[in-house]
Amino acid sequence: MRDFLGQTVILHGRVAGGEPGAVMVKLDGALAGRLVAGRAAPDATLVPGAEAHVALRPEDIEVTPADGARPDDSALPGVIEALLFVGDRYEARVSLGGEQRILLLLPRTRDWHEGQHVRLSFAAEVASLWPA
Repeated sequence: MRDFLGQTVILHGRVAGGEPGAVMVKLDGALAGRLVAGRAAPDATLVPGAEAHVALRPEDIEVTPADGARPDDSALPGVIEALLFVGDRYEARVSLGGEQRILLLLPRTRDWHEGQHVRLSFAAEVASLWPA
């Protein structure tokens, strides 16, 4: 599992509109229909309908338990598939809709467990959007 540390998370979709500071991308694949906001990469031209990649650093993704949380259309659903305690935090392999797996660091201040449903959220300013 440690082989994935430091890798950028890439999500795929199509530009749904917005402005240079907050372009909206409608995701495809297992996350089809979910909308996420991000900022266009320098010199990137993103027009509505164009394919786009959303690039995120794992440390910029906030993970919260899905149970008991109020619905949030901007949060992405995930499931913790594997969990490893590494001293002051956990390394978690999280499945996004069963198609994509990412490695995230989770604080030990919560009680995490394998099979747990979680929500992933991030601020638009940390998501870089690139033409596909």
